[in-house]
Amino acid sequence: MSPHPHPPSAGGPAPRWAISHDFAFDFGGAERVTALLASDVLPDAPVLLLGGDPEVIERMGIADRVRFMLPRSLVTAGSYRTTSLALSPRLTWRRAWPGPLLASSYAMAHWIRARGETVVYCHSPLRHAWAPDDYLASASGLTAVGFRAAVGPLRWADRRAAGRAGRYVATSHNVRDRIAGAYGRHDVPIVPPPTDTERFAPGAERRRAGRFLLAGRLVEPYKRVGLALDAFAARPDLELVVAGDGRDAAALRRRAPGNATFVGHVDEVELARLMRESTALLFPSRDDFGMVPVEAMATGTPVVAFRGGGAVDTVVDGVTGTFFDRPVVEDVVRALDVAAATTWDHDAIVAHAERFGAARFVDAMRTLLGLGPA
Repeated sequence: MSPHPHPPSAGGPAPRWAISHDFAFDFGGAERVTALLASDVLPDAPVLLLGGDPEVIERMGIADRVRFMLPRSLVTAGSYRTTSLALSPRLTWRRAWPGPLLASSYAMAHWIRARGETVVYCHSPLRHAWAPDDYLASASGLTAVGFRAAVGPLRWADRRAAGRAGRYVATSHNVRDRIAGAYGRHDVPIVPPPTDTERFAPGAERRRAGRFLLAGRLVEPYKRVGLALDAFAARPDLELVVAGDGRDAAALRRRAPGNATFVGHVDEVELARLMRESTALLFPSRDDFGMVPVEAMATGTPVVAFRGGGAVDTVVDGVTGTFFDRPVVEDVVRALDVAAATTWDHDAIVAHAERFGAARFVDAMRTLLGLGPA
């Protein structure tokens, strides 16, 4: 893996597309998107990566195509958020990619310069700059002071990088609105990210009445796992299974009521099984898009979601799930009761989820980039 992208030799072929991605330390939704962009949308494109873990990069299928843009010795799994912000000015003066660039960006992948057009598939505008409260909630002392001081310069640099892009693409209406607010761009199409509707599919498992599932990163206050635990503490006749791990897992386990079971990190096969056994998936956070609700619906499982963020784009109230309007215990409990009392058409839920399949994503992105069929 070379330390930076190399331009073609003089007289060589025309510059080709490259893909840029932020960090590959976890195989999450953004990494799945970039993996599909690299395999089916731009299968010959180099991948410009700010930092990552070799196992995750291998899982993405891009190990032989990666060029790192920041020093791997400094950008590690434990420090990439802070070191990347400190090192981010390097992205504005390092040698530009000589051709067009497709940036799969939730942080600074769109900061990488290109001589050709830059198209940004935006998972989220840089949260450090535009949603600082998400980080200040867990910061204190000098860390909080320094973070507040950095917000202004980060916004200036991020807006400047966004201004160099030719086109933006949003994952949801929520992200499109945030792009408009951060960058003043209003000509933004929406292409929802892909869901593996083959792996997440209906099965023979029997649903267990009164059992609900919460799945994802256990990070507070962003994911609102604590809210879910409080709701189930108020309803000891119901059961909550929590699948996932994260920074706040230990603290959440300590405060959990007796009817909440933590199963830790599970692979996709096990996650799909847990979904098929559940009355509904509980999704209390306000995510940019939210892959887990679509994965649940692909198994025929309805969703109980907070009415905000990407869930508004993916969950159809009364058809594929139900919403609660306020992140408070009584609203969550009321929505759980609605989900438990509803006779759901599981086939209709699956049919709705198929709108978010990988093939449609690939076709939409290749059309947007002016490429032929895959």
